[in-house]
Amino acid sequence: MFCFLMLNWQVGWTQSVIIDGIIQLEDQVTHSSIEVLFKRIAPAPIEETTTLTNSVGYFSKVLPSGIYEITYKKTDYFSVFLGQLNCFNNLTLSSKTLFERSTLINVPYHFNSIQHAINDSFTGDTILLQPLTYFENINTKGKKVLITSYFILSKSNYYIENTVLDGGGVKSVVVCDNGETDQTILAGFTIRNGNAVGDYPDYFGGGIRCNNSSPTLENLIIEDNHAQYGGGGIFMMNSESTITNARIMNNTAGNDGGGIRITSSNPIIKNSIIARNTASVGGGITGNFFNWVGTIQITNSTIAYNTVTSSSENDFNGGAGIKITGAILSVTNSIIAFNEGDYGVSFYDQGLVDYPLLSYCSFFENGLGNLHQCDPLNGVMVTQNINHDPVDAFFNLFTNPEFTDSEKNDFSLTSTSQCVDAGSNSLIDLETDIDNFNRIYNDNNLSEARVNLGAIEAVSGTAPVFENAQLVVCLNDPVSFNITSEGEIFNWSLSEDDGGSLAQSGKTGTIDTLKSSIVLYVANVSLTHPSRKVPISFTIMEKPDFTIEQHPVNSISYQFSPSSTTGISTYHWTVNETILTSEMEYPIFEFPETGTYEICLLGSNPGCELLVCEEFDLVITALDDKTEGSEFDLYPNPVSNQLNIKRKDGGDFSFDILNSTGQLMSAQGSNSAYRISFNSFTSGTYFLVIRPSASNEQIKIFKIIKTAN
Repeated sequence: MFCFLMLNWQVGWTQSVIIDGIIQLEDQVTHSSIEVLFKRIAPAPIEETTTLTNSVGYFSKVLPSGIYEITYKKTDYFSVFLGQLNCFNNLTLSSKTLFERSTLINVPYHFNSIQHAINDSFTGDTILLQPLTYFENINTKGKKVLITSYFILSKSNYYIENTVLDGGGVKSVVVCDNGETDQTILAGFTIRNGNAVGDYPDYFGGGIRCNNSSPTLENLIIEDNHAQYGGGGIFMMNSESTITNARIMNNTAGNDGGGIRITSSNPIIKNSIIARNTASVGGGITGNFFNWVGTIQITNSTIAYNTVTSSSENDFNGGAGIKITGAILSVTNSIIAFNEGDYGVSFYDQGLVDYPLLSYCSFFENGLGNLHQCDPLNGVMVTQNINHDPVDAFFNLFTNPEFTDSEKNDFSLTSTSQCVDAGSNSLIDLETDIDNFNRIYNDNNLSEARVNLGAIEAVSGTAPVFENAQLVVCLNDPVSFNITSEGEIFNWSLSEDDGGSLAQSGKTGTIDTLKSSIVLYVANVSLTHPSRKVPISFTIMEKPDFTIEQHPVNSISYQFSPSSTTGISTYHWTVNETILTSEMEYPIFEFPETGTYEICLLGSNPGCELLVCEEFDLVITALDDKTEGSEFDLYPNPVSNQLNIKRKDGGDFSFDILNSTGQLMSAQGSNSAYRISFNSFTSGTYFLVIRPSASNEQIKIFKIIKTAN
């Protein structure tokens, strides 16, 4: 493909280089005054220099050769950072579009990386991640923003599992070390493959490092991360963070806190699963305070199958599930079971604090024992709970929690588990559990409905399961769904209550026309398990509604754009089906010759597509070089790598083609028209010098970019 630009400078060897390109503004005809910032970082740093675009978005800058960081900026538009570029030869940059700034930042639509979106964000912005794997290590830089996935729209764990930040095994995946508050929110995605190594503090927090910061952490999977020292999953120092609905699993630490390492902090952990983590101290959670008294609150969480490699014989070591030194610890409505290598909860008061408050919990088969240096009354069975099961004075159970299938990491409870309806309603403040099921179901038909222990409220076999449910669907499109419930009979309805008709397990159905976002409720009516409503939300997306607009860029190329970008996340343009294609929002097509062309755009948002095609009659005129003399028609054909040149008045002319160093590549004598083939030329920059035959006519110079063979 060729790009033609009129130039008025001589070609020759120099230590300087020319960097140019085209930048356009979203939905604008004039593209002037876009700031282009150049910062040389090698071979020797040079202070930042700038230039501005002209009305068509073109810029050109002569700079000393080197490696540059280049950024495009304009007020009220998102900036574009191109990164480090080798600029040791003349360089034409690919065209870019600056999008109008909004509070919703779509990655990779507006920015090709999460970090660039963070850098360009303002307080209150939402950074919405498409369901992709992002190989990044990010720093939230103190920004008060929400970083999330489509989970925020659908409440489906699908988007948590399929929106992934992968740290590449080189350092922490997420770092919060700029005084982040609870207004910095990470929610609805997976953090994996972090590796915190190096010097302090880089060896803390393989998944997330919260250092003097308190971000809100919600609906996250934090898995397969490692820390050289502490906090394989999460490291917290001087932090007030709240962790809600998190799965912190399969993380490791060289020293302490395989799942979470807490220092000089006051965290709150709710509705979370901390499982299969490994460390020398505190397999699941460790809190080392060393003469600084903090408070750790854990409620409705499941801490299971963690491993520790040291013993509580040393006051500062051990703790297969939880190891706390010198902090106020409160664990309620939780399950601590099957942790290996030492005690389920190991505590050392340092002479500073009282025993941990452990109430309405279940402890079972933890390594060397369930509790170490905790209240002597813990484990002394003196009464019964509401289910008539034996408990201690703090209503703690010491019985098998009966996970549904722990080998598959399913930590829901069976219908016979004594942890069902065994919690305290006054100790929770969340309406839903880790899977977005409503809290507090009356599974045991008690006089008062009670919350279950652990992170998962739904009991195995009693909650309907949806298979192949499309959670994000298109307006007026049919939706197919399948419901199973392990032999249970259930009702189903399309409403905001639990009415509906009776149906058998395995019910399939189709909703023909969804016109608004709704909630599908399914309710069991088994005799052994009273009615339970399970909500499944359908988010209705409108199909893009737009037309194609045409804007001239110069005499041989045109820019095309949709009339509206609302709801469009992907673009595919075609010209006459196969001649030219583009995935850009505002592509510039260079046409081989005058004619009528069909321009088609397939615009889509998640799940919804719309194809729009329009025909355009294009009349290609000569380049407007604003000089006197003969006019020429230039017809580039990117498909055949040919350039047609014709003098309008039929007069003769000659031409030379030079490469970027001034070397003569081709020359032709006088004629009125030529067809030049570039097939034998390598990719690069060339200059076409046209010499009209008449001595009083000006020489014309055109820049030619051959981008591919």
